[in-house]
Order: sequence, then C-alpha cells, then structure tokens
Amino acid sequence: MVVGDVNSTLACALVTSKISFDSDGSRPVIAHVEAGLRSFDRSMPEEVNRILTDQVSDLLFVTEESGLQNLRNEGVSLDRIHFVGNTMIDSLLNFKEKAETSIILEKLALVNQAGKNGEPDSITRYALQTLHRPSNVDNRAVFLNIIAGLEELATDCPVIFPVHPRTQRRIREFEIGLDGSARKHKVNGPAFGGLARRHNPDRPVGLFGLPVFDETRLARRDRLRRHPRRNNDSWDSLRHRQRKHGKARYGQEWD
Repeated sequence: MVVGDVNSTLACALVTSKISFDSDGSRPVIAHVEAGLRSFDRSMPEEVNRILTDQVSDLLFVTEESGLQNLRNEGVSLDRIHFVGNTMIDSLLNFKEKAETSIILEKLALVNQAGKNGEPDSITRYALQTLHRPSNVDNRAVFLNIIAGLEELATDCPVIFPVHPRTQRRIREFEIGLDGSARKHKVNGPAFGGLARRHNPDRPVGLFGLPVFDETRLARRDRLRRHPRRNNDSWDSLRHRQRKHGKARYGQEWD
C-alpha cells in the first residue's frame, strides 16, 4: 500500500510493480491511497507522481468525488476504483479531543486572562503558517520573499510557524536569520490541531476545502495541491494582502 503523491510513493509503486513471485510474473497487489487527485499541472512533481502511481496500481482508493471522475476520464477500469474517504480527515478528527485540550496557546502566551468581572479568557489574534513545498523553500529568492511577507504580517499579529524539517534545512543552508523576538517551541500533532482549531474562533477552519470541526478552510492557494477546482476566493490571506498593496512577492503555492 502506498499513500499520497511524494517521490517515495512512486518509487515504492514502481519497485513493487517489477517484483515477480514466479515464472508466471505474478506480483504483489499495489494499492494507492488518495488516488485520482489531479491539479492538471505537469510542472508539479506531485502531479507526475500521482498519474504514474495510479497507472501501476491495482487498487485505487479515492478520497473524493473529483478523484472518481478523473480516473473515469482517464479510462481506468471501474473495478479498480474504490471510494473510501479521506484518511487525513479521519486522523484529524481522531485527535480532535486532544487538540481541544492542548495548552499550546498558553505556552505561546496567546491567552489573555479574564478580568475580575467573570469574563472568559480571550485569545490573542494570531496567524498560523506552515511552509514546506519545494517550489517555495528550495529557491532562496522565493523563500526570502515569503519570509519578508511573514515579517510584515508579524507587525500586525504574532505569526506561529511550525517549521518542517525540509524548511529547517533550507533556513540553515540559506543562512536566513530570524527576528530576535522569535521564540522556539515544539509543536506536536495535537498542539498544531489546537492552533488550527482556535486560531480564529469567529472564522471557519478546515482541510483541503472540506468542512472539518464544523468549519471550512484554514489556508487558500491558487493551485490547490489536491483539489483541481479553482475558486474565485482561493487566495491566501497573505497573498491577498500583498497584492492589495502592489507587492505580489510569493511563490505560486502555500502549504
């Protein structure tokens, strides 16, 4: 079983497709989770991985309706296609209770204590950013432009930036210095869920455009990694803010 659209997904699928158990050429069954997703942009490495993995897989486990339609359009036999739902959302919901009890906001000093009048604690407005896509972090100029945008945003509110290992390596390689006020905290899965769940209680949050926690989306992008659909409002708030001031300085996708 292979999952997603990263290089190792395709590598495992290709190797498995070439394994022969006997002289008849029988081999292990290959199952692809998150099959059928398309951006229709071959310049994305993930798009090539998706298409080729689907071609060599025997069982295609699809997470959404568009995946079903894409595979049908490509002439894939219907007996190979199985609609199973989204395992990432399953995982997110599995950690929902832990996310809601996370004390990460207290650790980051984002909770304002209630006054003496019995008012509830309030949460400081903050931005939550993740960044790891190669097209954004592997090019120093692009990466610096994104960091510049985050620094500008940080003048308005705290920016919480859980840093992916790939991004950490590029920060060291490119010798990118962080602002002296930056503080380091470990953010595990439940803690990140707590940040995403509570980053703006008055505004919906979600995953891949699907409602999660009875909400909609956290981040928006021009070209969605898993959703080929384009919405008129599919703009990251940072990108929109910069374009408004004539400073379109970011890579084409945000993670």
